[in-house]
Amino acid sequence: MGTSENLFITGINMDRIQIIRQLCVKRYRKRPTAEKILAVIYQNGLNRYTSEGKIRPKNALIEAMAKALNTL
Repeated sequence: MGTSENLFITGINMDRIQIIRQLCVKRYRKRPTAEKILAVIYQNGLNRYTSEGKIRPKNALIEAMAKALNTL
């Protein structure tokens, strides 16, 4: 796998996967299925690839991660 992007805001070092896990816990409260995890990823724009199959720019991922972290 590729390198994961980290978000460092005011002393919080968060990984994209950690944010996705916390969003799933917040929304579903129990162990989510793969379909529910994908729904959370696409609702918050945390997908690594575009619809054409290209890797999204780091800036776009970091902005989406910051927005998702603010919703927690």
